[in-house]
Amino acid sequence: MKRLLLVLSAAIISLVSAAQQRFVSEDMDFVNYLIGNDMASDALLLLSQDKFHASDTLEFLRGWAGYSARKLEEASEHFSNVPRASAFYDKSLFFNAISNAHLGRYNVSEDILRSYTGSFKELGSLQLAGISLLQDKPEAYLKAAADFTFSQYALTESEQQLKDIYTQRYCTRGKSPAAAAALSAIIPGTGKIYAGE
Repeated sequence: MKRLLLVLSAAIISLVSAAQQRFVSEDMDFVNYLIGNDMASDALLLLSQDKFHASDTLEFLRGWAGYSARKLEEASEHFSNVPRASAFYDKSLFFNAISNAHLGRYNVSEDILRSYTGSFKELGSLQLAGISLLQDKPEAYLKAAADFTFSQYALTESEQQLKDIYTQRYCTRGKSPAAAAALSAIIPGTGKIYAGE
């Protein structure tokens, strides 16, 4: 009899708790306001409470707040929990890759990006190219950069910046300091002209 009462009590408490929970979408504007106004820690505190029903939106917002608060390990975990069918999947995947890159887990980032099959492949290639440059892998950069079209307005500037970094690092021969010194010794100032100053 006591056991039956305990089970019924637990069921009632669980039911009442579930009835008091609400969907995070009701507070989404407020959460975005907090994050957008450098109060990501407050957003994390709000989102960590058990007053919300579990959902892909809740996982995404927890990841976004964690990323904004620079709690990248936590952000990555939440971004990873957003299912492929979610409207937040693409954003979660790319921010998960960025979070892992910031944590120095480049292989994890690359695996995440290579698994992507959605419509933003060029963004994935941009991130892979950047990660390749971070790791000093020029061949991997060239492979990823082959997908650059320089036609998507939102990506063009970043693609060009990565291309410039690649060119500066791997294609431009440095000027010889010895030659600049010799030129300056013969005719003062020509060493600076030679060096491009």
